[in-house]
Parts: sequence; structure tokens; C-alpha cells
Amino acid sequence: MPDLEAFRLAAGIHPSQNDVSENLRILILANAADALLAETALRDAGKRITAMQVSSEHDFVRELREFVPSLVIADVTLPGYGGRLALAHTQRTDSEIPVVIIGHPVGAGEEEVVELLQNGARDYVARNRLARLGAAVDVAMEWQEKRRARARVIEAMAVSELRYRRIFESAQDGILLLDAQTGKILDVNPFMIELLEYSREEFLGKTLTEIGAFKDAAASHAAFAELQKERFIRYDNLPLETKKGRSIAVEFVSNVYVENQQNIIQCNIRDQTSHRSMEKKLVNAQKMEALGTITGGLAHDFNNILGIIIGNLDLVRPHFAAATGDADDRIGDALEAAISGAELTRHLLAFASNQPLQPERLDVNVIVASVTKLLARTLGSNIKTSLHLETDLWPVMADAAQLESSLTNLANNARDAMPGGGRLTISTRNCDLDADYVTLHPEATAGDYVAIEVGDDGAGMSPETTALIFDPFFTTKSRGNGTGLGLSMVFGFIKQSGGHINVYSELKVGTTFRLYLPRSCSTESTAPASAASALATGSGETILVVEDNAPMRSVVRRQLESLGYVVLEADGAAAALPLFANQKIDLLFTDVVMPGGMTGFELARTVLATHPSLKVLITSGFPDMKLEGHAKDLAATRLLSKPYRVADLARTLREVFTT
Repeated sequence: MPDLEAFRLAAGIHPSQNDVSENLRILILANAADALLAETALRDAGKRITAMQVSSEHDFVRELREFVPSLVIADVTLPGYGGRLALAHTQRTDSEIPVVIIGHPVGAGEEEVVELLQNGARDYVARNRLARLGAAVDVAMEWQEKRRARARVIEAMAVSELRYRRIFESAQDGILLLDAQTGKILDVNPFMIELLEYSREEFLGKTLTEIGAFKDAAASHAAFAELQKERFIRYDNLPLETKKGRSIAVEFVSNVYVENQQNIIQCNIRDQTSHRSMEKKLVNAQKMEALGTITGGLAHDFNNILGIIIGNLDLVRPHFAAATGDADDRIGDALEAAISGAELTRHLLAFASNQPLQPERLDVNVIVASVTKLLARTLGSNIKTSLHLETDLWPVMADAAQLESSLTNLANNARDAMPGGGRLTISTRNCDLDADYVTLHPEATAGDYVAIEVGDDGAGMSPETTALIFDPFFTTKSRGNGTGLGLSMVFGFIKQSGGHINVYSELKVGTTFRLYLPRSCSTESTAPASAASALATGSGETILVVEDNAPMRSVVRRQLESLGYVVLEADGAAAALPLFANQKIDLLFTDVVMPGGMTGFELARTVLATHPSLKVLITSGFPDMKLEGHAKDLAATRLLSKPYRVADLARTLREVFTT
């Protein structure tokens, strides 16, 4: 096995760069060469690390214990003891240590990627995309900090509960006093009466088993016998049944003390229904976040593929416009299908909260009224629409088209839930989500919102279905009817807009969706930029295209040449930089993520240092590549998201050249 230190020295990495003062300790399970590539990618990303490389189970187990890493990077393709086993061992040993998996390109095994993420991996980085490793480490460490922060909060709450338990429980919880010898109820507080729905007279003089509160009488007798022996028992999830037959889960704590020479059992009972509900919501929020991460990455790769398809179809179609036969129609059909694929990708990105939005100051009532007029023709005469719009509604900052699409989607779902007809109700109001609301809905943020309610009196949904409706590709419709992305798109749009969404539904009663958009205090309106004429041509300017995907690079070259530009090509930053020494280049058109460790943003920054008049256009399959967050010193740089039409490219180029 090659020695990692020898690789480091050969790569010019001085040992002082890896001293113990560096604050991120990383255990890398990989062969020495691959470990060095991972180290290099992290250092190129600006990470200060102390790295320990291992390649066997024995060494990994030892160093996980002795090296005490902040993070584990494991190669799932390593022969023998690979990333899958290392992930499982780390989860068992210390689940707070995040694990990032390195493996085959995503397209070579999506099922394995999903399985690894479901089993606890924080991210999956393809071997040919190690430039992503720095970002993956950031996400993993942020997860670790959030987890530790939650643990600190839980620990603090536990200390507080122990300190004030008797006072709090006496006021807020059900309290029973029992004769320790007979188990008969001596006294009961009002909260307990309300909780179990028995009167005070029905409690007194009886045991909990006799009044039927315990669903398992045998277990009740066993617990009482244990209490007489141990003098203290506790159940975190004890099932009880109310007088009306409603099942509830409670926390049950009993202790024995002496009062007037009589042993008394004090039982403190706390309803855990709300707590269980909050836990379920938190788990669901974490699941949605993980699904968003996966779908966002898949959509990026799909956008590159669609860019090649749409670009080539745009290029060849003019040659068949005047031809006989149906060639032009077939190309048009193919182009329409590809554009539909791009729309599907936008839905995925909407769920992942990665879609590009164009927020502007909106009057929600105007949007609702406009959508309602359009719906009148599609809902049918058997659906009655009722509007309740609050006057003096606060303005919001949101994407008008996405809001219209979301309301249309919800209305169409309501129509499908009322095949025999019914009433669709849409209402708006100003509201304040306070701390109490956020306690019950931890995914929300307290503040002022405009609420939009879309309700129907249709078939409704079961709790099991309601819990899944925002998952991508989940649908209650028959196969072939719908993609299952409509509600996930609504969820992503509201979340990306800084808002909150919830749903209430009952079978045979109906469903109500509530959308909360944050109140806007801005007085400025964001007007959409005016579009230039389609296919605006160039004037012989020279454009350098930097794109590592060869088919995509070929399409872009032909598009630019058809628009009247002179085109130079490079497959990465290393090939692009020398061209500026002996070529007059007017504009750099570069992808963001490329092999070699230098991103498109870094390439632009490097070249602009010596060519300040250079125009720059960035493209990416990730529509959330906001320039502000990646290159604040590239203020004049524009972003063009993949896939794009040749008309979009032509218009954007003229806007860049005239800026």
C-alpha cells in the first residue's frame, strides 16, 4: 500500500500544512492516492484540516477511537472494508460523527446512493466530482452542529424539568393519590378528570383497572406489585383509555411517600399526544430536507442532458422549416417533449427549493381574483367557488407566476376530490404566527404573514395519506394521471419564499391547505426585466466557451457561431487560462462545476485580475447558483441556467455586451 505521506511530499504538501493546530480532523478511509485527491480537493476549497488515512477495518476502528475525528470520508468502492461498513460502524460507535461517502458517479447507481443516505450518510460525492467535497463537508459539519445544539437544548430542558417538576406537574399534569396497600384512589385533580373523562365520584375509591383506564389489566397489576417493591416506577409511553374509548399515550411517574403513617402513591400523568405529534413533524421535515438534497442533484445532471437535446434541436430545425414532409413537425414534437422535461426538472427543483424565482411586491388578493377567473372555465359548473378576501391585506414579496401556479394546482386537486360537485373556498387574511404556533409547528418561523386558505368539502384524506402528500412523485391518482410533483412544487415554492404550509384533512369531510407568505415591509416593486428581441445576433465578438461536457460544448459552439460570434473552446480552467495570453477574447462563457479544482467563478476572478474589461457569463445546471453567495467581486457577471433555448442565449449575450 503506498504511503500517504510520500504522496503528500510528491504533491508538494509540506508537513506543516497538516499540523495539529488545524481544527477540522478528518479520518479518510481510502487508498493513499484517493485520500490525497480528497485532501487536495478540501484544501483547494479553503479547508484547514488534519487528515488521517486508513485502508483497513482494523486501522479504521482504531483511529475512529484514538484519532477522534470531526468527520469521516469513506470510499464505498474500496475493496474489502469499504464505505458502507465504515458508515454502519460509525453510526453504532458515535452517531454524531458525520460520514461523507465517495463513490461511483450518481448515474451509475442511484439506488445505492439513496440507500447510503437513508442509512445515515450526510452526502454522496462522485469520484469525478471531488470539487463538491468541500461543500459536502460544510453541509455535514452544519448538520453536526445542529445535532449538538439540539442535544444541548434537550439537556437544558431535562435539567429544567428535574428542577421544577413537582411545581409544574402539580399545576399542569394529572395527579392521582393512591393507597399504597390497596391501590384505591384517594384523590384526583381537575386536570386528570378532564384528561380521562371520568367524574371525581367515578375515580374515588376505585383502582385505575376497575374504572377501565388501563387497557392491559394484567400489566397494571404487575406494575402495582413492582411499585410496592421498588417504591418508584416510570413509563415513558403508557397507553391509557378514556371513558369514551379514546386511546392516549402518557408519561406515567409514580412514587411512594409516607403521610400520617400511611404509605401514599403519588402518580403524575402527562399527556404525550402533542409531543408525539411534534416528533413526527420533525422527522418528516428532516425527510423532506434529505429528499430535496437528492432531487436537486439529480435535476442538475438532467438539466445538462436537456441542454444538449434542446440546443441541437434548435440548431437543426431551421434547416427543415421549408422542407416537404413531416420532418419539421417531428422536430417540433421532440423539442416540445424536451421542454416538458425541463418543466419536470423545474418541479423537482421547486421541491428542493432550488428553482430560480423572480420575486416582486404583490397584492395577494389581485392574484387570487385573477386565478379564480381562469379557474371558472376548468373547474366545471358543479363546483361552486366562494371567495373571502380580507381588505387592507399586507403586501408580500413572491414570484407571481409561481403563486398563480400553486393556487391553480390546489384548486385542480380540490376539483378532483369532488367528482360529484362541491364547494371550493379561497380566503385571505393577515395573521401573526406566534411562539405558541411555532412550538407546535417547528418548521415555521414566528412573524407576520399573509395566509391563503384553499379548502374543499370533498373526499378528504386519511392521516397516512396526508403525511405523504408533499413527497415528490407521490400521488393518489391512477397510473398515467399526474406526475406526483404538483404539491411538492407548491411546498418548495412556499419554503423558498420564506413561508410555511400546512394541511388539514378528514375523510368524507374535506381538505384545507393554508399557505403563509411573509409580510413585505418594502415599498419598492420588482419589475421583470424587459426582454430583448429573440435571436439578437453578435458582431463578430470572440467568446471563449469553457465546458467540460463535450457534447454540450459542441452545441454551444454551434449556437454561438449561428449567432455571428467567433468561438474558442476549452474543457476546463487549465486549458482556458493560456488562451488569454495570445488571443483577444471579448467574453468568457463558463460552466460553474468543472474538473481540476477551479470553478467557473474562480476562473472568472483569475482572468479579470489581468483583463478587467472582459465580459463574463456563467452557466450552471444548478439554478440556485446565486452570484452573491459565490463571488461578491463579480457584480457585473450574469447567470444563465441550463437548459436554455438559443433565443435565451442570444438575448442574454446582448444584455451582457451592452451592460
